[in-house]
Amino acid sequence: MRILPLNLYTNNKINFSSYYNNTCCLEPAEKEDTFTSTNSELKEYIVKSLKVLPQTWNKEKLEKQILEKMSTVNDEFVLNASADILTELTSPFSDNKYNKQIDEAYNKIILMLDVENEQNGKYNKYSKYAPFYDEGLNKFRTKARSIKRRENVNGKTAKKLLCEELDAGKTRFAKDFNKEAGQNYLLEFLYKYRNTDKDTCMYFYKKFYSDTLPQATKEKCLDIAEKFNTYVFLSEPDDIDNAEYIDKELSQWRSESLGKAITPSFIYVTATMGVDSTDKAYTFKNSDFVIIKNKDYIKYALRHELTHINDTLKDSSNGIADDDLVQIRYLERKNNYIDDIDLNYKFGTYSNKNWYRDELTRSGIKDYHADYAYTSRLEYIAVASEGDYTKYSDEFKQVLIKLGMPPYMFKMIPLCRM
Repeated sequence: MRILPLNLYTNNKINFSSYYNNTCCLEPAEKEDTFTSTNSELKEYIVKSLKVLPQTWNKEKLEKQILEKMSTVNDEFVLNASADILTELTSPFSDNKYNKQIDEAYNKIILMLDVENEQNGKYNKYSKYAPFYDEGLNKFRTKARSIKRRENVNGKTAKKLLCEELDAGKTRFAKDFNKEAGQNYLLEFLYKYRNTDKDTCMYFYKKFYSDTLPQATKEKCLDIAEKFNTYVFLSEPDDIDNAEYIDKELSQWRSESLGKAITPSFIYVTATMGVDSTDKAYTFKNSDFVIIKNKDYIKYALRHELTHINDTLKDSSNGIADDDLVQIRYLERKNNYIDDIDLNYKFGTYSNKNWYRDELTRSGIKDYHADYAYTSRLEYIAVASEGDYTKYSDEFKQVLIKLGMPPYMFKMIPLCRM
């Protein structure tokens, strides 16, 4: 139970009237006997704190959201954390930072309340189910197209029919979709606050995910979270093998980089996105989370996406523009293995005349995947990370380093040997 600040109590009752002076700093008060607060007292404390804080551009709108969302939350930890955030705002502050500080604090409280409400089924999951990653919308549209032939049956659109299927929750798709759709605010909180509020992240992760797993899987996932500050979500609760593989892979990145490698905020293995031979996982530029679309492809997909996250040119092109293959094409031309060609020509469309492409295929990378490498600089090094490094020439390794591959990756165990 949370103990509220001592100066809020007079005769064992909360005294908000003397909580703030004219400068919004705490007034000194005589210390009385302390006691732990109830949820209703915490909510009253939050309401009073919101009222006395200075006005900002967004304060009225954000306050309204907090009060509405808090009405359906009775989690003591979340209410305590919200009260703590507001208490910190009463400390002396710099005027030029204060508006932003208040808005950031309010938005964090709103997100915590959203996590709690979402997990308790307070939100309509299929109308507001993808606030964090757009793939949720793609899943919805794909499924809607699959029942397009039933559209206008009894005046119902494909979307309406799909919503009814999700509401019923009887099909495997509906069950998986509703489970994943109900974790978006949780993922957003982990993504935003894992480095600044690990206690709350771990509380949410345990309460809403790891505590639902079998003991062995639970212990492994919590171990990964503690060691790497990475939160793992598996498509199957008893998938201990993939949990152990993720631990092994992250350990390699940490050890060979001497602790410098970036680990993702979360690794999410979905059950409803399907399998596409050219699209098994993804992350976003300058993001640090990984979505894996099928548990059977986790080995190569994870190494590929972690290479994106640790791309050494991610924040600066160093003369090599993202999505521009001029540098790679120049290297191919320089070695006289190809004829003079238009630089806009896609390298992957012709076979073994390219020396650097041959390096990829000799390392065990399939022809179709070597073609995909020439999509961009980003994909070139990510595809190369999946090969057998021991078969790369020293010159090719230097090419990959210049294109953004971390040098320490060549010390890691190639995937074909794991």
